[in-house]
Amino acid sequence: MVASWDNLTTKGVIRDVPDTTIVWNEDQVREAVDLHGLPRESLVATGAHSHDHWFAWRPSMDAEQFASRVGLAPDRPFLLYVCSSGFISGAEEVAFVRDWARRLADSGDPALDGVGVLVRPHPQNFRSWQDADLEEPGRIVVWPRGGVAPTDSQSKQDYF
Repeated sequence: MVASWDNLTTKGVIRDVPDTTIVWNEDQVREAVDLHGLPRESLVATGAHSHDHWFAWRPSMDAEQFASRVGLAPDRPFLLYVCSSGFISGAEEVAFVRDWARRLADSGDPALDGVGVLVRPHPQNFRSWQDADLEEPGRIVVWPRGGVAPTDSQSKQDYF
């Protein structure tokens, strides 16, 4: 089984050809064939098995309650920016998000002018967000500042 979305592109080449390889989707089927030389008939796309449990979850509060909880204005929509790991984003992610949020506010598009932005730090790359001077109360929030991995019931509910 291919455990993650990037395992076929960022890890070593599969040298021994398994009888069956379980992948997430048709993109991974192509990667397994093109990058690893696996026979198409040995591949089965089943979905993102490591993430399937999220489909059964239901919100514990409505959008307005959640927005209030994290510090966004509850009466307007917000966008979620999910941060990357350090080896993907490098040290420039805070500057990128700051620029992106400014461009949203200055867009001239009424649907974007007042939109909120919730920034969710990657659990292994949160240090640059701990002291980032980015927040605008009601409009831009970094939450949770400490970068929490969804591993227990409460953190999974918060993540969902």
